[in-house]
Amino acid sequence: MSVWQTAQQKALKSRFNVFTAVLKHDDEVRLHTRWLHYLLNREAEHDCDTLFLDLFIKTLEQVGVQPHEDNADATRLDKLKTFDCKTAWAKKELPTTHGNLDIYIESQKWGVIVIENKTKSGEGDNQIHNYAEYCTQHCFGPNCILLFLTPDGRQAETAGEHNGGYYRISYRDHILPWLEECLRKTYQYVHINQALQQYKNVVKQLLKRSSDDAYMNDVTEILKKNPAIIEHLDHINQAVDELRKNYWGNFVPELRIQLGRRGITLGQEKIYSRFHDFELETANFQRNGYPELKTTLEYWEKENCLFIGESVCPPDPKQRREYQQKKVKFEPFIERLSNEFPKDYARAEADQVWPLGWAKFLQEFMTPKFLARNSTQQSPPISEQVAYVVKDISRYLKVLEENWPKADA
Repeated sequence: MSVWQTAQQKALKSRFNVFTAVLKHDDEVRLHTRWLHYLLNREAEHDCDTLFLDLFIKTLEQVGVQPHEDNADATRLDKLKTFDCKTAWAKKELPTTHGNLDIYIESQKWGVIVIENKTKSGEGDNQIHNYAEYCTQHCFGPNCILLFLTPDGRQAETAGEHNGGYYRISYRDHILPWLEECLRKTYQYVHINQALQQYKNVVKQLLKRSSDDAYMNDVTEILKKNPAIIEHLDHINQAVDELRKNYWGNFVPELRIQLGRRGITLGQEKIYSRFHDFELETANFQRNGYPELKTTLEYWEKENCLFIGESVCPPDPKQRREYQQKKVKFEPFIERLSNEFPKDYARAEADQVWPLGWAKFLQEFMTPKFLARNSTQQSPPISEQVAYVVKDISRYLKVLEENWPKADA
């Protein structure tokens, strides 16, 4: 069925998507934030006036929003009933004294809606706390709503004392239903409707869902004919998790051995809630003027990939801000890395933790598809799999060693 699906997609050219042709499906700023702002901006060139904003407000009213606490019921924002879309204007990446606000929507006399969008990156230092504080102190009008938008509606980790000052929304429960309504209301406008459909497919990719309805209908029929799969689904998922743990338990020691042969030391594993960190050191490289930077290898579970870059350690906000002043010296280094990893160097997504960006590799790492290919009896030896990772790490370190002296001068 999977082979048939791929053949059908190729024949019908249905894999084409203008968004992912030029950007990655999870590009937080250039794709999702800017496209959402474009739709919500009544003055944009979609020429639909307040249509998309109206439908967005209705979606928030109908679905409700989730407070910080997981066990709390969804909140119905009755105050949105008086939101005036006709007087609203929207800005993207609005700079403020408390940081850049991804999407800022202000309605005359009503107040403000602020959306902080996170498709993959972590939060900055006290980010949601600072935004909630900004909304309390500076937002125009009697109402101010801070929305934290993520794929699955997770809690903000940086709300602090302001954990009652924001609400959670998600691509899964809010953006997808909103897009469905937008599609229904624009079927007669071919260009807009096609763009909305393609963006909906991008969101499904972000959520790791199939956008092929025919294929999913066939999969559903298979489950109906084989109810034992459904009955034992929890056991199957548990076994897949066990495969994942076993693979990781073999992967890390082999990685340490192969890197060691090249004079590269893989530091001790540091485990956080959503990622695993390792510091990397190489014998023939000295970091003089920038002791705050550490070469870091990270496995990000939600992103399902490995990436490598220069991170700021320890996580001290003042030190990170001071580093931003030095960053200009590294522009040639960043340019070289962008050329070395043309599709997988995230220079535009650099932040205070990863000020130079990062190189991503080993896509779909630890997904069921990856495990099926690499952790079963028919899989190649793990030493062969690790060798590809070591090759990418070595490429990164070579660029680092060749270009660091110029920045360190």
